[in-house]
Amino acid sequence: MRFSTLSKFATGVLLTLVLAGGRAMTPDVAAQAAAWNVATNGLEAKPQSEGISLTFIENVGQFDTSVRFQASNGNTTLFLTDDALWVSLTDLPAQVDPVSAAKALGAVAGADETGRRVDLKLSFAGANPHPRLEPFEEHAVKVSFLTGADPAQWRADVPAWAGVRYVDLYPGIDLQITGQDGQLTPRLVVREPASLQNVRLRVDGADALAVKGNHLRLTTPLGNYVLPLLTVEGADPKTEPAISVVDGVQQVAAPFASTSSPATDMTLTGTPTWLYSTYLGGSGQDQASDIALDRAGNVYVTGRTYSTNLPTTPGAYDLSHNGAYDVFVTKLSADGSKLLYSTYLGGSAEDIGTGIAVD
Repeated sequence: MRFSTLSKFATGVLLTLVLAGGRAMTPDVAAQAAAWNVATNGLEAKPQSEGISLTFIENVGQFDTSVRFQASNGNTTLFLTDDALWVSLTDLPAQVDPVSAAKALGAVAGADETGRRVDLKLSFAGANPHPRLEPFEEHAVKVSFLTGADPAQWRADVPAWAGVRYVDLYPGIDLQITGQDGQLTPRLVVREPASLQNVRLRVDGADALAVKGNHLRLTTPLGNYVLPLLTVEGADPKTEPAISVVDGVQQVAAPFASTSSPATDMTLTGTPTWLYSTYLGGSGQDQASDIALDRAGNVYVTGRTYSTNLPTTPGAYDLSHNGAYDVFVTKLSADGSKLLYSTYLGGSAEDIGTGIAVD
């Protein structure tokens, strides 16, 4: 049976359909969003994402050109570029628009009218500035981006992957990026005799660093962000992590997890069987309230929008934003790749669609 989930974002709505047993049902939207959110009073709090693997979305034109892949979990978004990993944190109870965040990659810390954001840059000193990025384990699910009023900017059926490999980050050493339980899990794969002594992790944007067991604790204006140290496959690192400041940037030598501690299970478990995932919305604030399915699998969603460029369809009841929040009503095809109809609904005051049903 189809089981629908819906998450709210500050700009845009993320809608995902997965396969699950039992009857078709519509879960509480707020509870679903909360399950993906990192606690705003301390990012060190573990997200409630047990068994959920991060999904790495390939950039085919929906993000800034410097971004190769993107993964998100609640208030945390990860952007993979050729020479760095960017972690964007926000104190909003909903996620910052990934396109806007991607365009701000040059800033270590930023803010906009919707809330505070901190961008952490993770890179490796002396590493290959242009390693080959190889995604692996493509998901059957495809992700669509139906955002903005210009259909030429929409992207349908974008590939999504279980992980990304930086081939030859250092000579003979690959960096493999995956995620489990909603958290980043990096590891080095030593493919041939190679020295680990030159591996240095650089951290831009954090106020302070500290090693706590097999994790790095990064202090930020939004709280503590916990990053697992690198596990190593194919070699046995014998040195302990050491933090220093080099050219004004905090740096960790030997950023490896202790081999004396139980190894992190890198198996991606509990991955849901997704049918599709899509973004829907404009450049303002969009919020979904309810979702329904018909017997053909088409999806009907309603909520409220402050976007003046919400995707609409020719011949729809109302093609223009009416001021304040408007109701929106949208119908998507069963595979999530097509907008069958979409309309504004409302007057000059605030209007909210709170429920939708299909007989």
